[in-house]
Amino acid sequence: MVASRIPRQVPLRVPSLAGLVALAAIATCPVAAQEQPASGETLFRLCVQCHGQQGHGNRDIGAPGLTGLEPWYLARQLESYRAGMRGRPDQDAHESPMVSVSRSLADTVAVSRLVDHIDGLPDYVPQPSVEADASRGRGLYEACDSCHGAAGEGNRSLNAPGLADRDDWYLVEQLRDFVSGDRGSHVGDMYGQQMVPVSRVLTNDKAVLDLVAYINTLP
Repeated sequence: MVASRIPRQVPLRVPSLAGLVALAAIATCPVAAQEQPASGETLFRLCVQCHGQQGHGNRDIGAPGLTGLEPWYLARQLESYRAGMRGRPDQDAHESPMVSVSRSLADTVAVSRLVDHIDGLPDYVPQPSVEADASRGRGLYEACDSCHGAAGEGNRSLNAPGLADRDDWYLVEQLRDFVSGDRGSHVGDMYGQQMVPVSRVLTNDKAVLDLVAYINTLP
């Protein structure tokens, strides 16, 4: 008769304190750290080279100031770049970098974090640089005030950003783009399309400069 084999009991091994610490480290790093979305401060490093550490812009390379812009408007422009509704990489050297930078933002959460960080940067007051006939520009501004406000304060309910205390040279560039059709012509850019008929009151470049000169007088 063959004796039955009794399974040998394997002693339970209790991890040492050092082992528990090691397991905790494995559980939290580096995999967990890699899964954390980038902070707004980290994402802003994409912007610093052109817009500066404080987000005050650099006219020499066509980069406007970002601080003071309404967060909802800034987020919308980033989304427009991501969607290809703004930016002409083959024509505009200034806007071309914005296309690639915006597309490096993974999703709307990343856009929101970046915008929140910019909103927390110190404001600055741009120095006026446009010299033109502000009195004539006042009459031209009548086409703008129903959306942007009599004082250029903007109106979110109408999706109209503020115009006062902005880089005037950049306003000139954008108005020229609306007049020429370089902006506001994309089929998906319904907000830009709203600007196209309004910009038709600007029949020449002097009118653009006069209008911006008046905007510079707004509080």
